[in-house]
Amino acid sequence: MLIDIAVPRDIDPEVIHVPRVRLYDMDNLNEHLEQSLNERTLEIPRVESILIEEQAKFMEYFASLNTLPLIADLRQHAEMIRQMELEKSLRRMPDLSDEERGRIEALTLALVKKLLDAPTRRLRAESTCPHAPEYAMLVRTLFGLEHEAGICGFSGEDCPLSLAAELTEP
Repeated sequence: MLIDIAVPRDIDPEVIHVPRVRLYDMDNLNEHLEQSLNERTLEIPRVESILIEEQAKFMEYFASLNTLPLIADLRQHAEMIRQMELEKSLRRMPDLSDEERGRIEALTLALVKKLLDAPTRRLRAESTCPHAPEYAMLVRTLFGLEHEAGICGFSGEDCPLSLAAELTEP
């Protein structure tokens, strides 16, 4: 392979007739450069559409991150209730074998999982909705997941529902 970048040329163009010899000169290189630039230019619309699609996916994922703490709180709350109720029930049944206790625990785990499946999937789906904070506040209120002093754990703002309840108390 011979590359002649000199102007005027240093290598005789007839060397291309020699077997297994390739000659590249400034004209060839410019031609390859232009062809490469044209091919890349033609790909710009495709690349832009990929970027737009990936940006939308990322923004959806990023918005869903706000919902993850709420879902974690909801699951943690349900698990706490499950464990308390399971312990209470098992204390009333001291004659159960370890296997029976294990089956009852598996049953309670399955119930909690099934009960929370649809709401958590819905919360994830609604996380990109403009009304996601309202959904979150509603879930926190319905399940008693508000943080101290009536602060919404999702938005970090005062929960209007808690404030209204505090104002109406005697």
